[in-house]
Amino acid sequence: MKLLFEDQAYSYETLRAAGYASGGGADLGEIIASCTTIAPGDQESWWQAWHSLAARLDGQGQQLLDAGDQVSAESCWLRASNYYRTAEFFLHGNPDDPQIYQTSQRAVQAFAKVAAGDPAVPGSMRERLEITEISIPYQTSTLPGWWLSPQTGAEVTSSRPTLIITGGFDSTAEELYFVAGRDAVLRGWNCLIFDGPGQGRALREQGLFYRPDWEAVISPVIDFCLGRPGVDENQIALLGMSQGGYFSARAAAFEPRIAALVSWDGVYDVASALRGMLPGHVIEAALAGRLDEADEALAELAQHSGTLHWALANGTWSYGLSRPAEFVVEMFKYTLADGIAERISCPTLIFDAEDEHFFPGQPAELEKHLKAPVERHLMLASEGAGEHCNAGSLSNFHAVLFPWLNQVLPQQAALEPR
Repeated sequence: MKLLFEDQAYSYETLRAAGYASGGGADLGEIIASCTTIAPGDQESWWQAWHSLAARLDGQGQQLLDAGDQVSAESCWLRASNYYRTAEFFLHGNPDDPQIYQTSQRAVQAFAKVAAGDPAVPGSMRERLEITEISIPYQTSTLPGWWLSPQTGAEVTSSRPTLIITGGFDSTAEELYFVAGRDAVLRGWNCLIFDGPGQGRALREQGLFYRPDWEAVISPVIDFCLGRPGVDENQIALLGMSQGGYFSARAAAFEPRIAALVSWDGVYDVASALRGMLPGHVIEAALAGRLDEADEALAELAQHSGTLHWALANGTWSYGLSRPAEFVVEMFKYTLADGIAERISCPTLIFDAEDEHFFPGQPAELEKHLKAPVERHLMLASEGAGEHCNAGSLSNFHAVLFPWLNQVLPQQAALEPR
């Protein structure tokens, strides 16, 4: 599915941003109008268009709040947060670019303005959701995020199921609110959204990089959850988005407190994405240690693919590496082979997408290796849900996700305590 651009990377990221309209994070008309100013393949015009739109809404939100309209102000700030994130997306070729940090901070700040709203205002998002900024202890550092729960206006006295959402190769904690955080809370759940190493503020402000053993990330996140009021310790579900499909599955293989796993879209071997973009001889050169040869070939290939150019830049930065060839080598550590997938014991829902372009075939590969109860659901292009992680069709995703969770988790809670 192409939206406004022929370039696959620009089209997909526009569809991704526009798809958050279902959670209040976008308005299609303003996106179409802004994107007319973007020159194909021009990262500076991409940043200018999305940043200008976000900044306008950010300022408009404050004007509306000053005029006494918190509901409209929240709408502006939610959209601004999403658009700031989108503006920054293609800047990662130069990690020292100050716009990366300034723009990502503004995305967080816009979201924080919504969290700071008055819950007593009728019709406001804060009337329905409790949104609390959190800091999760992690090794000698912390992981930033948000705790979302139903707004009760009183002390929490009953326990609820809790959904933890972990992002992927390029997500942020604030984006995960639109992905499923808001919708989980509106269905009576708690939800924790956070930046893990290599993601969002954990990368940009703390210099924490990706790691393959994601159970080392999720275990302290679960510890944090269990320290919150209103959490049913036997009803904790983990949802992983995009490359988070690998991260979540890896964590579930080693963390028994996860009662249900959702891998969206399913990923067994992260390096499969590179195999789909790179000739075999380039991968062979990198794995053989011929890094100069591999880098030269990668630079040539990236000139003809916006997706590859971005992936190499973002990967080299977010994995804490110095050159693209090292990123190629690093990717082969991110696999569920050698019996890891077989260790997963909780019920698992794997999402697949008919037009998946990052990890084609990976959901079926993950399903093949699981010994736990598993369901693989194919999302269809004819229903508008065939893109990677159902970009542009999140309502269809939610219509599969939450009924499955609501069926599986009570059954798990009835088993012996974890």
